[in-house]
Amino acid sequence: TVAPDVPSAHVGLGAVLAVQGAHDGAIHEFRRALELAPGFPDAHLDLALVLGRQGRYREAVEHLRQAVRHAPRWADPANELAWLLATCPEVSLRDAAEALRSADRAAELTARRDPNVLDTQAAAQAAAGRFDRAMETARQALALAGASGAGALADSIRFRLAMYERGIAYVQ
Repeated sequence: TVAPDVPSAHVGLGAVLAVQGAHDGAIHEFRRALELAPGFPDAHLDLALVLGRQGRYREAVEHLRQAVRHAPRWADPANELAWLLATCPEVSLRDAAEALRSADRAAELTARRDPNVLDTQAAAQAAAGRFDRAMETARQALALAGASGAGALADSIRFRLAMYERGIAYVQ
């Protein structure tokens, strides 16, 4: 059982359930944590990630915005928000301008040293039609991914870079 009044306990259980694929249970636990602590950024972020996996993008965006609002110095929510706003399969939720702002913030918070964040920034730049900038940023992300031995990430970045070179923005 979970300590009923401890938000972090509900987030921990929700994370375990999410990893196990029990998304409904995970959502319940993250929502319970937010009932107890409405400004808990970890709960907002984790809930958003599970909602996104379920295709519940509008709800995911709102929780990511809350996580960013409650933890403005934490790069992860800003990065996830930028990715979703730049690449969302639901056209009505894409917002290249907000994606760029969020991606730029995440890149600043990580001192441009995180290949995942730079990959997101490139996707946001491409979504805004800034393909030259997207190619440059994607190449920086690719170099960092290669240097860190992140082969799968490097392959994904190469795939997106090829799209940007053809003037095509990436959509999930």
